[in-house]
Amino acid sequence: MAKARVNIGFIGQGFIGKNYADDFERRGYETVRYSLEEPYRANKEKIKECDFVFIAVPTPTTPNGFSDSIVRSAVELVGKGKTAIIKSTIVPGTTSNIQKEYEDRDVIYSPEFLSEATAAHDAAHPFANIIGLTNNSETQKRIAEDLHEILPDAPFSLTCSSTEAEIIKYSHNGSGYTQVVFFNLMYDLAMQYGCDWRMVERAIEADPMISNRYARPVHKSGRGAGGHCFIKDVAALRNEYRKVLDDESGSALLEAMEKKNIELLRASGKDLDLLSDVYGESVLAGAKPVKAPKLGSVRGNVRLLIATEALDRVDPLLGFFHRWIEEFARHAAHVHVICLGRGERSLQSNVKEHSLGKETEYGSRLAKRIRYSIRFLYFAWKYRKEYDDVLVHLSPEYLLIAGLFWRMMGKRVGFWYNDAHSSLRTRIAFAFSDVLFYSNPNAFTAQFSHSRKIPMGTDVDMYNVKDRNANPNPNPNSILFLGRITLKKKIDVMLVALTNLARKQIRFTFDIYGAPGEGDEQYLKDLHSKFEELECRSSISFRGSVSHDKTPVVYAAHEIVVHPGSLRGFNKTLFEALASGCIVVTSDPSMRGVVDDRLFVSESDEKEFASALEVALAFTSEEKNRERAKLQAYVRREHALSSVVPAMLEMLRRKGGEAGE
Repeated sequence: MAKARVNIGFIGQGFIGKNYADDFERRGYETVRYSLEEPYRANKEKIKECDFVFIAVPTPTTPNGFSDSIVRSAVELVGKGKTAIIKSTIVPGTTSNIQKEYEDRDVIYSPEFLSEATAAHDAAHPFANIIGLTNNSETQKRIAEDLHEILPDAPFSLTCSSTEAEIIKYSHNGSGYTQVVFFNLMYDLAMQYGCDWRMVERAIEADPMISNRYARPVHKSGRGAGGHCFIKDVAALRNEYRKVLDDESGSALLEAMEKKNIELLRASGKDLDLLSDVYGESVLAGAKPVKAPKLGSVRGNVRLLIATEALDRVDPLLGFFHRWIEEFARHAAHVHVICLGRGERSLQSNVKEHSLGKETEYGSRLAKRIRYSIRFLYFAWKYRKEYDDVLVHLSPEYLLIAGLFWRMMGKRVGFWYNDAHSSLRTRIAFAFSDVLFYSNPNAFTAQFSHSRKIPMGTDVDMYNVKDRNANPNPNPNSILFLGRITLKKKIDVMLVALTNLARKQIRFTFDIYGAPGEGDEQYLKDLHSKFEELECRSSISFRGSVSHDKTPVVYAAHEIVVHPGSLRGFNKTLFEALASGCIVVTSDPSMRGVVDDRLFVSESDEKEFASALEVALAFTSEEKNRERAKLQAYVRREHALSSVVPAMLEMLRRKGGEAGE
């Protein structure tokens, strides 16, 4: 369907309707927005001219029950012969009933799965596109095909009945609600037995059978399932269930879950206004409201200082952090960046850069460190009135230098540290930090009460390869290793595994991108010497280091990535490979249950690597496409950069380090 011939309308410009409209415009579609707020009030009549109209308006649940009146009023604005697509959450059967009232237009249900904190990313990268039809006519089947074509790509697409789609939406929200309530019960049980909840939480996070998103007693800004959707939707679901099913125990289960959740919300003072909207003011009798800011309260108001090692978007190891700074700058009013050295960069106008001079500095190591320390303190002092919060990336030295100063100035300090080991200086740095961030479950920081686990933060758009088959030189047997060349990476083990495959006449090419770390030069020489035969046959190639901005091309040129684990808990290349659509063979424990079981290496020896690589090399095109879709959906859903930064800012601003609603 040609974009120029499709006119798309949106009724409702809350965070759902706005972000969907923004996404369609970014992708080149003409849109018409209508809402009761300016500047869109004047577009009411223009909606009738739109071919497809997406409806994202409130569907409140009150003490009087569920109301779809606003949705019905919106459908009435859609032109005859046009299509209304309801995005609002509505009880099963509603879309079908609305269609019967408006037979002169088609009414479709397509649930949304946006989180308020990450709505822009979720709208552009849905994990599923569900189209629910109100009848099985050829006309609606064609409409479904057109909608799947114009919606952003998703790893899963489904056309079903509108009632089935409505139940899918309630299943999604009800599952999250149930998980939050259940883990509150487990938390209380653990406390009663004197357990350390952090130990329980670490095991839950490592369990591939448990979705980690809601597997915690504190859901965003407090205990209990809150927010604009959970409270009202489960109340509506319970009412509908009791109305249509003669199931006393089922209804009692839903009511008991609601009752427990109300207790949790009241006790934590969370979302009391939303609670009273749904259940009435009487539900708050005796409650003691506690002020709890919502997610978004920090956006645009943040004045941030970031201290990092390198500010260089082409740096092979730390170039990725340039995009992190860009993302922080999108959510902050002002950002100061102090770096040890800088190279190629391009940042927004609200970012000020300050280099400690590594790129030009000469002299002894001690002399340079003294100069760096003095300059760092100078910048921290000079701009003290221009930042409120501090994020230190990787280097504990910055906290040793200025931690006490920041504490005296009342600055909130976050320290991102992923290593599994620590030293005296890192422990001192932890003491000066208000919040510790980590993404590696085995990070040393995970044991502290003020530590917070965050996703990896991968720039999924940078690595998105829509059609890997369009590669001009596709090699289905191409294998890639990208990272630092060091003994701990077990490159020699992988090469022995590949030698064994070569003896079985299995064809492959193995490209090794990376440079040796300090003291690993001899290891690289030994690899050249030991595997000279494979190198002479062009089965393996040592390509040297590659700048960060060139890595998407490198991933796109290879079918398989082998990842033996991470030295510092980053797993940067692992998640870049997932986002790029590569088939991944890995021994990283966090990938158990994520990658195909046959591609997970539980023991990092040549036999297991050889077995996993042989399976990967034998994958059919269908198996590859299925694995790619699954892995790309996983990294978009769980580890996208756009969803990490807002949560980190909220954690940094709030005492206790929890993200808000």
